[in-house]
Amino acid sequence: MATVMQTDRLLLREMEAPDADFYFRLHSDPEVLRYLAGSPPASIEEQRARIATHRQVYYADRGFGLYAVTDRASGALLGRAGFLVWEFDGVTEIEVAYTIAPEAWGKGYATEAAGAVRDYGFHKLDKARLISLIMPANAASIRVVEKLGARYERNVDVMGHDARMYVHLRD
Repeated sequence: MATVMQTDRLLLREMEAPDADFYFRLHSDPEVLRYLAGSPPASIEEQRARIATHRQVYYADRGFGLYAVTDRASGALLGRAGFLVWEFDGVTEIEVAYTIAPEAWGKGYATEAAGAVRDYGFHKLDKARLISLIMPANAASIRVVEKLGARYERNVDVMGHDARMYVHLRD
């Protein structure tokens, strides 16, 4: 499991099939689901299949994707952070996306992980513009992207949900 990014406290690595139990719990948690578009996985097997598909469509085909966020000291999984690709009004956008498990909320992990992802997008992927998509009720996540210097641009439809699009611009 190769590390893709690291911060003082975190390692971000490719998601693997053994991570499915954690991500099944994460994506089935009602507190987390309030802020995510899409449907939760029906089973751990479906979560494994989603990871396998993500590995192919993102890591293999695009060279980037969502990564497992782990605690450097303990190795414990804390969430996921990385990139998703969207199209709005015929324009392809790359999202800095992150989801941290509720038990790790309020400790700065989302800001740390999202900042590392944003910087990787600017410097390793050579992107001048990245976005973050946030449900309007997710005040904590809005604070995260604002801390990182992103600015609100407009509301967009994400899989049938209203989301606020924030833009990160490379200086």
